[in-house]
Amino acid sequence: MVIIEAKASRNIIEAHLKGLRQLAVDQTVRPHAIVCLEPRRWVTSDGITTVPASDLADFLDEIAAEGV
Repeated sequence: MVIIEAKASRNIIEAHLKGLRQLAVDQTVRPHAIVCLEPRRWVTSDGITTVPASDLADFLDEIAAEGV
C-alpha cells in the first residue's frame, strides 16, 4: 500500500504534512508522498517524498518498479 496526499500548494510546510504523518503512525506502509505544485521533488527527514504534480506519473512508475 502507498499513501499519497494531494495539496494545491506551491510551498509545502510542516502543517501540510500533519495528516500524512498521522496516517504513517497508524499504518506501517511505505512510501508516503505528498503531491503538490512545488517545482522539484524532495524528501523530508522522516521519509515523506514531496512530488511535483507534473512528476506524478514518473513517481508512480518508480514505486511500481520497486514492487511497492
